[in-house]
Amino acid sequence: MSRKESNITRFAMPFAAHLEPQGASLALLYPVPSSTYSPPYASSPSESLNTQEAALSPLPQLKILHITSATHDMSKKNLNSYQRVHFFSRNAQLTILAKKGADFSVSAQEGTPIITAPLGGKLGLIIFSLFWLPTVGRKQKFDLVITEPSLVAIGGFWAKLTARMRWAVDIWDIPIRCHSESAIMKAKSWLTRKVFKFLYRFADLFIISILPNFELKEFDLPPEKMLTLKNAIWLEEISESAATERFEKVTIERKPFDILCMRSRYTADMGLDILAQAFLSLSEELEGICLTIVGIIPQEIRHQVADLEGMINVRLCGFVDHDRLLDTIRAASVCVIPFRDVADLSQTYPIKVLEYLALGKPVIASRIAGLSAMIEDGRTGLLFRPGDWQDLADKIRKLYHNHQLRAALSANALASRGEFDCVAKNRVILDRLYQITGWKNLNN
Repeated sequence: MSRKESNITRFAMPFAAHLEPQGASLALLYPVPSSTYSPPYASSPSESLNTQEAALSPLPQLKILHITSATHDMSKKNLNSYQRVHFFSRNAQLTILAKKGADFSVSAQEGTPIITAPLGGKLGLIIFSLFWLPTVGRKQKFDLVITEPSLVAIGGFWAKLTARMRWAVDIWDIPIRCHSESAIMKAKSWLTRKVFKFLYRFADLFIISILPNFELKEFDLPPEKMLTLKNAIWLEEISESAATERFEKVTIERKPFDILCMRSRYTADMGLDILAQAFLSLSEELEGICLTIVGIIPQEIRHQVADLEGMINVRLCGFVDHDRLLDTIRAASVCVIPFRDVADLSQTYPIKVLEYLALGKPVIASRIAGLSAMIEDGRTGLLFRPGDWQDLADKIRKLYHNHQLRAALSANALASRGEFDCVAKNRVILDRLYQITGWKNLNN
């Protein structure tokens, strides 16, 4: 099968320095149970990322089938789906079962087998997997199958039933999410979740990168099968040392006090109106203050920023590619996450927050569950009352006047970088996958 030439080796970074012994500083909410088990690595799995061509371990490797509806480009490199493909294709025998037209040339190790469905979309992938798994897939003798939190997880259940694989569900978002306000669509989502609540009873592991005590509770997942982690990112490309050259080339106009708010796409509950009210109250009071909002603002919520349009100290940027995003963060004085306290947002660990902290940016965020778990109030950032634009304005004003506090928050944020190293996180995940498949200690 022809594939685009992989350029991922340009991003094969020396991550081993970020890993502490036995994952001591990993972003775990619940520790991995101790055992005498040892994974069959030739060495630390991160060491294969230090070479131009990732060397295969001389020891047997786990055979993993990954069923996914994703497709990857460099803008997605900090997403869980990208990280799994990148890490497992270099530290296990990974095969990807994907939808028609999917591209993994920037994430998968060169030579990784990729089987694409002949029919398009998630439905095409599901139909194809129902035929492929009990025939060709079964003959491959995979140790386990990993599925995403979507309808394609049907393939995981089918692989467990027909091909006798272990099944891990990678939950980096709430399964079977419903974005529609339609009563019919909500009813459909409710029914589908009930079906998946039953199917998940057959899974062997749930890799959870959201808070488990919100919407996920309705699935009644067994705690002993849950590996609960926080989100994590690639650290090397946004380290202060590696960023120096790129930082010097930033062409964004420098302003005395830049406030940055960034998402790929906004929803009504992401609080742009709260940020707008806070900024408007400060714009005439604080000299040199300005605001940059990056991301797509749908027409139905455009009214939330209507009063900002046309202001000379406000930029509404729309979509910005990955490299420019990092440069935009570097140019900011403070980064703001004004989410409302709703379950959909409270249960997540936003990737952008990790990028802000890794670059040493002071963060002001609403005091909701996920953000509070990521930001230590007064140490790595400031938290404000959700929905309270006046409290947000007070926190911005505080950082505007208190340069010493801004410097302290920045230093503490940089010091916390090791807690969200995605290489360390994926090492923990792979170790657990070896455990559930019954691999023995090969070093004895």
